[in-house]
Amino acid sequence: MKRVSILLTCILIFCLLAGCGGSAGYDNSYAAAEETAEEAYDSGFSDGGSGTDSAPAGEGADLSGLKLVYTGSVSVQSTEYEATVADIKALISEFGCIVETANESDYNTGWRDAGYKASAREYRWTLRVPSEKFSAMMDKIGAVHGHIESKDQSAEDMTKQFRDNESRINALKAQEQRLLSFMEEAKTVSETLEIEDRLTEVRYELEQLQTANNDIDFMAKYSKLTVRVHEVVDYDTTGMSFAQRVNQAFSDSSHGFVRVVQGLVIALIWLLPYLAIAAVVALILFLTRDRRAAKRALRQEKRREKKTEKFNRKMERKQARWDRKRRKQEIRNPPQDQPEVTPEEDGEE
Repeated sequence: MKRVSILLTCILIFCLLAGCGGSAGYDNSYAAAEETAEEAYDSGFSDGGSGTDSAPAGEGADLSGLKLVYTGSVSVQSTEYEATVADIKALISEFGCIVETANESDYNTGWRDAGYKASAREYRWTLRVPSEKFSAMMDKIGAVHGHIESKDQSAEDMTKQFRDNESRINALKAQEQRLLSFMEEAKTVSETLEIEDRLTEVRYELEQLQTANNDIDFMAKYSKLTVRVHEVVDYDTTGMSFAQRVNQAFSDSSHGFVRVVQGLVIALIWLLPYLAIAAVVALILFLTRDRRAAKRALRQEKRREKKTEKFNRKMERKQARWDRKRRKQEIRNPPQDQPEVTPEEDGEE
């Protein structure tokens, strides 16, 4: 029996030592995976280099490997609004642009008056132009009907960020493969759960970096261009004579007067229901003015009666006090020795 106990103790010690050795091997392997991922990231970063210094920006430079994001905006004034808008739409179709937004607005209120025209129409586009056609698109827009009010163009080099993301992606992919191999070799539940948690973190970071690079790649392939067409109306008086200018001023003045009168009439019509209600209220007040005056006079008469009644009661109380005091004096002193006391000498309380 003693030998059996010794044998079981030896077996238990052997199992404990084997478990500790396996756990230590897992920890070493996990650390090795982290080190391998860092080495892969460092080597990828050193090979990729900096995007800003990879190629010169002068003439003849090779820009094929760069991630350049172009942005531009053009504002056009036009007296031929429809023709200019048609030209822009033709260019959008010709260059294969992606239309992100297209908005047209018309704030002209002069359509109510025949012969009146105001500059209030506007068209705005937000476009994605293929980057290789961006410069040609900018030049073509400059030749449309109208006057170029403003024209801006800029470029941002995203090469360094793109390559940094790529290096990090490669490192995370290497770490992902090592973690998958460790998961197959895991012997306990705690080891499996720990590897799964780390694997989830790696894959989440990997997806974020891949999304960022996809966005950079799209922006580098399709440049952003904002186009605005604004309608204007020219009043050219340089070629008019004095009489023509006087006639034009009188015409504009009379037209403005008519518009003001029309606006007042429209405002009066709009206020007509409210004016009708106010007139009914005023008529009711006018018809009931005598009744309200009689009620007001009656209230005043009642107030006067109350004041008079209050004053009379007060005087009666004073007279009663004087009588009591006089009787007391008559009892104390004979009438021949005591002078008569009047209410004025008695005073008020």
